[in-house]
Amino acid sequence: MYVGRFAPTPSGPLHIGSITTAIASFCDAKKNSGKWLIRFDDLDQQRSKVAFASDILRTLESFSLIWDDTPSYQSKTIHCIPNGFPPQLSYKIRTSVNARGKLLKIKIQTLLTSLFIWVLAGIKI
Repeated sequence: MYVGRFAPTPSGPLHIGSITTAIASFCDAKKNSGKWLIRFDDLDQQRSKVAFASDILRTLESFSLIWDDTPSYQSKTIHCIPNGFPPQLSYKIRTSVNARGKLLKIKIQTLLTSLFIWVLAGIKI
């Protein structure tokens, strides 16, 4: 079964890029007759707040983006892999992987935001 996932950081309200990503992920999961799950990326304990997670869920509901299972929290499952990465990866590689992942996420969010705005404006792609 296809499983789509949205992993927001509960450090504030959702912004247009996050909402666009959620919509794309939700539509992809439903198009493939799959489940759509929420997993909060709450590893930054100083910035992550339960109130923000609740606000994010309310925002998703307001866009009719309804998840198919109880939302999970990465901080509750991170113990499965020490430091979030397989132990054979060195610190240098872990840092590099993390930086590339963030950069890729930013590029994808920018692209999806642009596509979303183009669709709203009626621009044919």
